[in-house]
Amino acid sequence: MQIELDLSIVIINYNTNELTRDCIASIKENNHSLNYEIIVIDNSSQKEDPEDIKAAYPEINLITSDENLGFGRANNIGIKISKGKYILLLNSDTIILDDCLSNCLEFMKSEHAKSNNIGLIGCKVLNEDRTHQPSIFRDHDPLTYFLTSNLVLSHLSISRNAFDFEKTQIVSGVSGCFMMFDSSVFKHIKPFDPDFFMYAEESELCRNRVSKKFRICYFSNASIIHLGGQSSPTSKARFQNMLSYALYRYKLGTGDYFLYLIATLLNVLTLLIFLPILILTKKKSRIYELKGYFLILPYLLLYIPKYSRKWGGRESPLKFHK
Repeated sequence: MQIELDLSIVIINYNTNELTRDCIASIKENNHSLNYEIIVIDNSSQKEDPEDIKAAYPEINLITSDENLGFGRANNIGIKISKGKYILLLNSDTIILDDCLSNCLEFMKSEHAKSNNIGLIGCKVLNEDRTHQPSIFRDHDPLTYFLTSNLVLSHLSISRNAFDFEKTQIVSGVSGCFMMFDSSVFKHIKPFDPDFFMYAEESELCRNRVSKKFRICYFSNASIIHLGGQSSPTSKARFQNMLSYALYRYKLGTGDYFLYLIATLLNVLTLLIFLPILILTKKKSRIYELKGYFLILPYLLLYIPKYSRKWGGRESPLKFHK
């Protein structure tokens, strides 16, 4: 008789064998009652042999890809083959703390979650020093993007309620480093949009599909540590992040994308005006941002609008090529 699995845990590995092993170790150390499976999707790691992970934990289901599929497409494979009633998408650079998994599952199974149609939860995400790491999304229109990203306006005091990390509450979206779904969600919606290679795909999934049929919840009674940025080079990853965010805004419609382009143009003009000051004060981050805008400009004007906005509308995922 086959035992029904409570949980399928999907972890994407890309040259992060040690981190992935540590992540799996934390799962096993902090879980003693759940029936679960661990699915590791290796995104064609070049520097390490993913079979080393399988050697350390023979019980895992290791899937190796011949190419780097990116975050969303790799997770889609894990979602498709998962057998659990609930599915956890977990970054390889995370550490599960205490009763995180059991507490999350207890909440997902609760009458409160069912009566409120909660299909996805995130948890409390901490830095290594145990300070809070941003892990939820609010509504983010082009105006908010402009006010929070512009060199000058971002320094102005904009009234906004601080997020209460100690309170379980409904949110617009949660971080892709920890996403626990009721598996039935994927009977009603498509998973990650394969047009995204890396970054912004969880925002797109949460806002464009999950939130249309289910509620998304931040659950405060569960915690993980997220080391962050361990599997991608900093420079290229940053430009990819900017590019993926542009694709996300494009997917929202012509009007939204036009306003995004106007806001981006104003950001570039502001940076150019203050460039001498940025150079004198050695504000490398902002100088790098300006470089990024110029590098992604051809994508914004040509390669993004070339394809339709529908799910999977591109021939291949949108990647930044230097």
